[in-house]
Amino acid sequence: MYTHPILPENLSAIEAYAQRHKTPLVAIHSSGFYSYFQINLPGAFPIVDTHPDETATTDLRLLSPWPELTAFAAELTKDIDGLDDVEHGHLPYVVILLHYLERWKAAHDGKYPATYKEKTEFRKMVQAAARTDNPEGGEENFEEAAAAVLKTLVPPSLPSGLREVFEYKHPEPVEQRSGFWLIADAVKQFYEKHQCLPLPGKLPDMKAQSKVYIQLQNIYKAKARSDAAEILQIVQASPGGERVDPAEVDLFCKNAAFVKLINATGGEGDASISRADRLRSAAAREFANDETAALTLSPLSLLPVYLALQAAGTRAAAAAEAVNHVGSSAGHSSNSSSGGAISADEILATIAAQVPGAEKNERVVQAAGEVARAAGGELHNVAALTGGMVAQEVIKIVTKQYIPIDNTCVFDGIASRCQVLRL
Repeated sequence: MYTHPILPENLSAIEAYAQRHKTPLVAIHSSGFYSYFQINLPGAFPIVDTHPDETATTDLRLLSPWPELTAFAAELTKDIDGLDDVEHGHLPYVVILLHYLERWKAAHDGKYPATYKEKTEFRKMVQAAARTDNPEGGEENFEEAAAAVLKTLVPPSLPSGLREVFEYKHPEPVEQRSGFWLIADAVKQFYEKHQCLPLPGKLPDMKAQSKVYIQLQNIYKAKARSDAAEILQIVQASPGGERVDPAEVDLFCKNAAFVKLINATGGEGDASISRADRLRSAAAREFANDETAALTLSPLSLLPVYLALQAAGTRAAAAAEAVNHVGSSAGHSSNSSSGGAISADEILATIAAQVPGAEKNERVVQAAGEVARAAGGELHNVAALTGGMVAQEVIKIVTKQYIPIDNTCVFDGIASRCQVLRL
């Protein structure tokens, strides 16, 4: 980790060293009210334990139930109209939805409700089935069922994050891949065979009798264990699969829909694209987006802040290098600071050399003026805030939990906001 301005060629050398030794690299630059930090990861960096919101992890498979779940629901609802009020009012909403989905299919040529209009009609069907002649004047379990229609009647699909994992081009042969990639390949085979991901097995809370809820919960858990066992079998049949921990397979299966690949195009796969080309491409994209954002009153890009800080850092590092060189030639060392005063015009000239035309952008000119005014000085509150964000990102990388930024975070202390840029 380094916190001082550094020459681009020296930075490239440090990054190359970090890539060779598979070590994450964090660069931080703070000046005045502005700061940014960059995280350079050693190649593609997968995160399995992303800690998604619990409400997003619910996967009930109501449109593709397996035989055990179908049989359980059918048994509980075979005489649904003849059940007493207690039993009727404690049917789990999963069972209620499965029962009325069968009725819907019978009246719609075997098709599930697919459009918003059809799902709305289906929801009304469920609501109409609730009993209102009881002391409560309604049934909570049927209310839960109606509320769950839109978010649970969704056909299985492949999330974009996992699709990126499946499509990643491995630079190393199969036998040299980590356990993550062996499991990912097995999950891909599972998906291609079943057209769905392994079941996480988590069942949300719902109104039901304890005995019935536990039975339903066990059905979901058993299916999750069965899917994980099938994937483990595929993994163990692969070269090097015998070294994969079954617990790692279980964790992947529970979080498959939320697996994230950071720096998917980094490392060796990004070697043909220079840092300068990436920066110019990002500038063209961000400035084009700003034209639209101005019309919609959306936040404008913080790329001008990054350009100004990066240009000032390059100038300061070059000046310090020159002073040290002169000092060495004179037979003594120099410890001059890299944060000397640099004019806005010098900053803009450096920006123009890196991103031609950017120096004419009004917001770039403003950012350059602010950075020049700061004269390389760090404000304690901005530096502390930036350091706190960096600490959080380092913890994510070390523990491989939650999703770290990809790959640059810019902070504007004047507007009090951040933006993550892929540079």
